[in-house]
Amino acid sequence: MTFPLPSTLVFLSDLPHLPSGSKVRFLGCVSRYSTQSGNLYLQHAYPKPVAGKQAEKEVTAVADLELLGDTVKTTDTQIGEWVNVIGTVGEKSKTMDTRIKAVMLWSASGIKLEEYEKAVEGRKASEAATRKV
Repeated sequence: MTFPLPSTLVFLSDLPHLPSGSKVRFLGCVSRYSTQSGNLYLQHAYPKPVAGKQAEKEVTAVADLELLGDTVKTTDTQIGEWVNVIGTVGEKSKTMDTRIKAVMLWSASGIKLEEYEKAVEGRKASEAATRKV
């Protein structure tokens, strides 16, 4: 019996570097929502720009909410709302935008962003160390 692979917890800024078809979980802040297309535009300014160094263009994840139908709460599509997304990385575009076919979306309101960022960094470091063994 085979089971689907679990999603990988990543930063939104990691998305452009992942192959199409990767199953991911990430956190993002709503910057725009198109009711016509059903696309939710998400950003997360991480890693933070280093002083004296030009900041990289901010990555935008474009989450296609079509599969979620009417389960999406209007509060989760408001500009400035933080949400968790599980989905599949789509085909690459010429822009820094990364398309995601969302299969789950839920509110992350009240999240302690710095603690979340430290936890994800710690998890990534642990996974990298495990791969070296």
